[in-house]
Amino acid sequence: MTQEARAEVAPPRKRRTDPERLCSFMYDLEFGPMLNSDQLALILCLTRDSLHSAVSTGRVPPCDRKIGNRVYWAKSTVDRVLEKRAERLEAVELRVAGQPVVQDANAPSPPDVGNSGTGGASL
Repeated sequence: MTQEARAEVAPPRKRRTDPERLCSFMYDLEFGPMLNSDQLALILCLTRDSLHSAVSTGRVPPCDRKIGNRVYWAKSTVDRVLEKRAERLEAVELRVAGQPVVQDANAPSPPDVGNSGTGGASL
């Protein structure tokens, strides 16, 4: 491909988040403060597309309110998501440190990812 042909192809447009959507807040009488998808993605350190994937796979709960094409999550829902993330991170840190992990009786046990005892060094 010659340099002239490359110059003809336009670079892909960057997807931008409107700064207004990051600093405007909505308040719902039933749920209280609400966050839009851009704000939630920023809090969870995800892109907007990754957030939509996380919602469709169940890693993030569905929105609490939908108004037109806009979706909103209650601050209490976001707090629960962040607490679950912190618990999972703490469990992983304890597992790496070799300490026993105390699980909730209702929580399903995670699959064993370690060595199956057929040689190799264990952590």
